[in-house]
This record gives sequence, structure tokens and C-alpha cells, in this order.
Amino acid sequence: MNTNYPLIVFLFLWVVVLVVRIVGLMDYDAVSTTTILVILAYIFLFSSGFLIGKTYFITSHLQKVYFKKLVLSPTKGLNILICISLFFTYVCIIATFLKMKDMSGRYGVELSLKGISDIRSANTGDVSYELGSNIYGMLSSMFFGFPVLCGVIALSYKSKLSRLQKCTLWFSFVTGMLASVLTGGRFMALTFALFYYFSAKISATTPRKRQPPFRQILIGFAGVLLLWLFVQMFLDRVGIRRISFAIYMLPLCSPKDFTTYLLNTFPVSDTIISVFTYFEYYLAHGVNQLDVLLNAAYPIHAPYWGGYEFSTFFLLFHKVGLPVITVDQITAEIVNPGVYFTHIGALYLDFGHWVSVPIVLGFGYLTGNAWVGLSGPKPRLSLLYLNVITLSLVTFAPIVSLVSTGYFSAILVSYISLVVYEQFVVLPTMVKVQLKEAVALSETGRYPTTISGLQSDLRASS
Repeated sequence: MNTNYPLIVFLFLWVVVLVVRIVGLMDYDAVSTTTILVILAYIFLFSSGFLIGKTYFITSHLQKVYFKKLVLSPTKGLNILICISLFFTYVCIIATFLKMKDMSGRYGVELSLKGISDIRSANTGDVSYELGSNIYGMLSSMFFGFPVLCGVIALSYKSKLSRLQKCTLWFSFVTGMLASVLTGGRFMALTFALFYYFSAKISATTPRKRQPPFRQILIGFAGVLLLWLFVQMFLDRVGIRRISFAIYMLPLCSPKDFTTYLLNTFPVSDTIISVFTYFEYYLAHGVNQLDVLLNAAYPIHAPYWGGYEFSTFFLLFHKVGLPVITVDQITAEIVNPGVYFTHIGALYLDFGHWVSVPIVLGFGYLTGNAWVGLSGPKPRLSLLYLNVITLSLVTFAPIVSLVSTGYFSAILVSYISLVVYEQFVVLPTMVKVQLKEAVALSETGRYPTTISGLQSDLRASS
């Protein structure tokens, strides 16, 4: 696998977003030169940090453990990890159901897809609702990362798990995804799918076989069904039944002439064209909103020093009496709350322009460092999980900061829990990912500290 894969994903998605804004179905408002320069600076800083992290990596040193290990076999350690993950998964799912039941009773609606859409419509822009307005909401917000971890474990150790363990882990992963959909979290469900994709790609140790036609049809049908479900939830929220009417409500853009022509001339194309329009809008409108944010007055209490991106933790700190700013206070003074404005906008609110520079460099460094570290002699599950997280972050960067979504804090909780667990328990060895520039690692018997060292080893071994 290419050692530049995360950087390629990062650059590819930014190019896609910018191209879509030019040739897509919608006409978008022009953005200022300042915004364009900020985007270019962000791309340059991340790319530089990634190349530095890939070349001078310290992952092998970070993986050294200085704690005394418990006397457990790796298999037993894995079984205990599975039990812990399953326990918190079902705590999360039960808490999510109780949260939605409480909300349906509070708003006098039935606990159904339409009822959930009505609840979300009443709470649009209320981030406290997203993060949990009661104890059940807080529990679900903090533990939603464990269904994701179940999927990562199932893919990483699929050759070492029993059939029952595989079925239970996958059932938990899918149940967590469905729970996110039933709470109205379309974006969260998409994140689940993305985590699965990257986990499967990294965990693949043999060439992939072509999927049987029946399975391809089934996957395609499931994708179309999920797409329809997402659009229907949006229409329920805005109270519109004909999709083509709703596209005129999208801010900072309007349908292109040929889009309007197709909708008016071929009514049968209403659903198809409008569904594509919605997804294009979600993909491309973050740049517009970033421009609005950057050209407005800086919020009074900003920078928030993590209060915006890690709002779940700050809300929890506030509930226990600590004097921290809450997400409600933040959204009250932001010019465009409740929208996506790329990863750049979230950093701008939390750290301002100049402090964001070393943070973006550090983010790039961590991404490159972790990716190359997968070719180490004994890559750990937490390192694979970290790569899935960073890949997901860079994928969504042109649209939204995944960190600022309420459920990312839950991903972070599950990751930290895994790291702590690995300090005391030995897990079975994972098959390492062979990067193109690191194929000689197993032959040389040592772990070089730079890519140039890897290349020297390659020359020496040949």
C-alpha cells in the first residue's frame, strides 16, 4: 500500500469539492480571495506535516510499554476486550433508545421515523440536543465509539475469532449504525460506513476477490435504500413533500439553469436529480460557510481553546460545575451556527489563525507518523484504529471538522480506552500492513527511524 495514501485521500477530496463547486448542479456564491488563500495554506501545512511525519517517525518508540503486563494469554486478552466493547455498545444503544423515548414524550410525538424527524426539526441548531439533554443522552454521546470499535476488532482479528464472536461484533456494529440513523444522525451513519471502509482496507492482508453479483446487488440496494431514507428524513424535517421544491431552500447557492430545465421538463427526474443535488450540496457548501465565518467579526469569547470542537467534554465539565464555556454560548455568538464550515473553520474558532498553524502541522505529522508506523514489526490494534480515525478526519476535512461533531468525542473515548487497555494486556499479533517503501522491514530485523533508513535497508538487502 502506498505510503502517501492518507495524503492522496486528503488532496483528492479537496480537489473533488472544488471541482464539484464549478461543474455541479448548483451555482454557488463566490468566495473571497482571503478564504482561498487560507484553504491553500491549510492544504500546504497539512501536506508538509504529513511528509515530515512520514520521514521522521516515532511510532515505534510510542509503542514501547513500560507498565507491567497482566498475566493473561493474548487470546484471553482479546476475549476480555471484546466483552468490554460489547458491554459499552449495548449501554450506548439502550441509552440512545431511552433518550429518544424521553424526547418523543416531551414533544408529544410517536417514536417513529417521522416523529424523530419532527423532534430534530424542533431542535435544529440546538447542539445541546445533539450532545444529550439528559443522562441517557450523555451516556449515548460518550459511548457511541464502542460500536465502531466492535467493527474494527472484527476486521482486524477476523482469522482469530470464532463464528459467534464475529456475528456478535458485526451485529453490534450494525445495530450502532441503525441507532444513529434512528436518532436522525445521517452524518453519523455515514461515518460508521467510512470507518468500516478504512478498517477493511487497512486490515486486508490478501488480494481482494471480486464480490459475487448477488452481494453486489444487495450492497447497491442497501445504499439506495439508505440514500432514500436520508432524503426522506430531510423532507420530513422541512415539511416539504416534493423534493425539487426543497432545493431552492439551500443557502448560498441556487440551481443552475440546466438543473431547473431538467426538473421542469422531465418531472420523472425530480427525485433522482434532487437527491444528487442534496449530496452535492453537503459536499460543497462547507467552503461557502467557511467564507461567511472568516469574513464576519471574530466571536466575542473566541478563541474557545477546544470548547467548540470538544463540546461534548466541555458540556460534561459544565454539568459537574466547572466554569467552562458551553456549546450553547458558542453557537449564540457564531454568525452561522448549525452548519458545516470545513475543518479550517473549527480550528479558526478554537485557536485563531496563528495557533492553528502548528496544530495543522501537528495533525499532518501525526497522520504520516501513524501511517508509516503500521509497517512496524508488531503494529498494535490501537495504531490501526488511530489510522482509521485520521483517515476519516482528512476525508471530511473539506466539509466539516469531524472532531466538532458530538459523536467524535465518543470515538476518542473508545480509542483512549483501547490505548489504556493495551498498556496492561497483551493482544494477539496483527498482520502488519506492507507499505511500498517498507517491504524489507521483516527481512532486516530492525525498525529504522527514517524513510531514508528504510531505503538503505532495501539497498542492503538486495
